[in-house]
Amino acid sequence: MKESNENKNYSLTDYNCDICKDDGKCLNNENHPDYKKNNADGSSYGGTDLYDCADYSDILDGKPKGSWMVNWYKNIKKREKDEEQHPYQSDFSKWSQNAKKDDKK
Repeated sequence: MKESNENKNYSLTDYNCDICKDDGKCLNNENHPDYKKNNADGSSYGGTDLYDCADYSDILDGKPKGSWMVNWYKNIKKREKDEEQHPYQSDFSKWSQNAKKDDKK
C-alpha cells in the first residue's frame, strides 16, 4: 500500500527561522516580546519584515546593526561606476550587431 504524504512534516528543525532559530531576539520573530505591539495596526514601528531579520543576522555575525544596508548601497555605487566604464551589452545584442555587419558584406 502506498503511503500518503499529506500529513508528513518535512521540516528538519523545530523552528521556523534559519537566522534566529526562533530565539525571540529578532524583531520579526513571533517569540519576540514586542512582536504583537510592533505589528499592530497603526503602530509607530510600521510592522516587522525581512529587514529586521537582516539586522539581526548582522548582530549574530558580530557586525553593527544595519551594516548589510551600508554594504548594499556601496555595492550599488560600485556597480554603477563599473557600468559607466564598461556598459553591459547582452550576448543577443552583440550577435545582432555582428549579423548586421555580416549582411553589409
